[in-house]
Amino acid sequence: MIKNILVLDFETFYDKEGYSLRTLSTPEYILSPKFQVLNLAVFDLNWPAPKILMPSEIEPFLLNYPATETLAVSHNALFDMSICSWRYDWVPARMVDTLGMVRSLRSFKRNSLGAVAKELFGHDSKGDVLPKVIGLDTQGIKNAGLWPDFCTYAMNDARLCSQIYLKLLPEFPVEEQKVMDLVLRCAVEPVLHADVPLLQTHLDELRKRKAQLLRESGYGRACLMSTAQFREALEDLGVEIKTKLSATNKIVPQFSKTDPFMAELLEYDQEDDDTNYKVQTLAMARLSHRSTIEESRCQKFIDIAKLPWPDGQPLLPVPLRFGGAHTGRLSGEWGMNLQNLPRDKTKSKLRSALLAPPGHKLITADLAQIEARIVATMCGQNDLLQQFRAGTDVYAGFASIVFQRPITKQANPHERFLGKTAILGLGYGCGAERFYKMVTTQAHQAGIPLEGLFDPEIAQKTVNTYRSTFSKIAAKWRYLDGKLAQFINTSNPTQEAAWDAKTWGPVTFSSGRIGLPNGMALRYTIGDQSLYGARLLENVVQALARIVVMQAAVRLAGQGLRFVLQAHDELVFAVPDDQVEAAKKTIETEMIREPAWLPGLPLAVEIGTGHNYGECK
Repeated sequence: MIKNILVLDFETFYDKEGYSLRTLSTPEYILSPKFQVLNLAVFDLNWPAPKILMPSEIEPFLLNYPATETLAVSHNALFDMSICSWRYDWVPARMVDTLGMVRSLRSFKRNSLGAVAKELFGHDSKGDVLPKVIGLDTQGIKNAGLWPDFCTYAMNDARLCSQIYLKLLPEFPVEEQKVMDLVLRCAVEPVLHADVPLLQTHLDELRKRKAQLLRESGYGRACLMSTAQFREALEDLGVEIKTKLSATNKIVPQFSKTDPFMAELLEYDQEDDDTNYKVQTLAMARLSHRSTIEESRCQKFIDIAKLPWPDGQPLLPVPLRFGGAHTGRLSGEWGMNLQNLPRDKTKSKLRSALLAPPGHKLITADLAQIEARIVATMCGQNDLLQQFRAGTDVYAGFASIVFQRPITKQANPHERFLGKTAILGLGYGCGAERFYKMVTTQAHQAGIPLEGLFDPEIAQKTVNTYRSTFSKIAAKWRYLDGKLAQFINTSNPTQEAAWDAKTWGPVTFSSGRIGLPNGMALRYTIGDQSLYGARLLENVVQALARIVVMQAAVRLAGQGLRFVLQAHDELVFAVPDDQVEAAKKTIETEMIREPAWLPGLPLAVEIGTGHNYGECK
């Protein structure tokens, strides 16, 4: 039971020599030998004003606030709560991040404490002392005569944080507070371990491959990193460069890793064998040297796991950003996004390097085709819904319609792949050109040959077939065009409109927003000309999918299961070895529980278990 509400704001030492959160991840910063708490501004909401605690006073103070009875609030709780946990072994019963509240409830350009205070209250009153104390410890700040101003600054931050919390709390549903706490706990109380030897071997292999590709390409690293030099090298080999229109409306080469042209270069076969090999190798070297996410993330995992965690354990906290996306979905933090780890174990060992703690196994629960199922439910596409309910192979079924012959998973995996991509990708109004790029990119990544099977003409046929077969889905795009014009894109929506005109299933339309069944909302800029019905459908469906997934997470956590990671539509739990079978049944029951706010939604879940994350797939 919560009896205390504390606002906490740590002020810590940093310098211009590389020791700061600009150059280090939060774990590297907090667990560094250079880490120093300068002071802690605390504000019990029963007090008349915040107070300053010196480092020696912090631990005794926290001990007087039983963690099981305390709710702690911070602006960037991933930082402040991690200090409480890793440095003081104190983790409150409930954690609230006002930064996450602001991201999920407002659409401010900047979400820093001062910027939010100015937006909400018209002032920030933060002063200018902070730049003056860079590189100074407590004594240095006092010697410079800045200590009174520094303490005033810290207490003002705590006060502003409390004001933001109290201002936004009435809009922030209790269930979302529970979700936020679960998300913060993944980092603040890390459970996953890292297989450091596996990561180091993988990193060494990545670097050796890059070096080999660079040598074989015959070009220097500068050529690979420079778009102009890379283009010149290809043109010297007789390659005709394909271009695209950039986001700033400039014509640029198709050199991004997701561009179909780069996939074509990797399979270049238009000249003599020697030229073909040079083009292919040059493209591979370019992608390897510019696409360093795998390498940098691998190094980050190693560096964090090797930090001085308790008992020398190679812990790997999972930082997730609450309200990271417009639809409410979580995103990654600290430069170590664990939400988009490659699923193909032959391409990435990062999943396999995420270990359950000793005596535990990981259980993954991935909601199958949840967006396509929600699309069918919201749009009333009952024939597709019936296929989902019956457990039939929806992908093969649609591919059979496109190719006008029976398609099965075993006999026709490549045709079924096209059916799968269509079912999962065409519900949001995707056109033929975009669908063609989607298929070719995903096929290349999966190593699926498309020659003789797929081309722009087949892409157009597939799009047409989807829209005619699932006509109610296409009709809902036009329906939402109307709601956009009638409600969302106007500052004066018809107030007298009937309730059923303002609602669509579990969502409600109003000026600049779509209300969601969890009490949150999708927010829009009135008059945004980039909006259209199919995009609204995508937003709504992704938001509803997030609610389904995280409501299940809250229910399962309430039953004692330790939530450690969320990735897209998948939840991951760490479970004691002797409880795995019982936990699997509980997880399956909760994951497929029909939401009361969307009756008729057929849910299905894929459960995996393993000693590491890779084994769960």
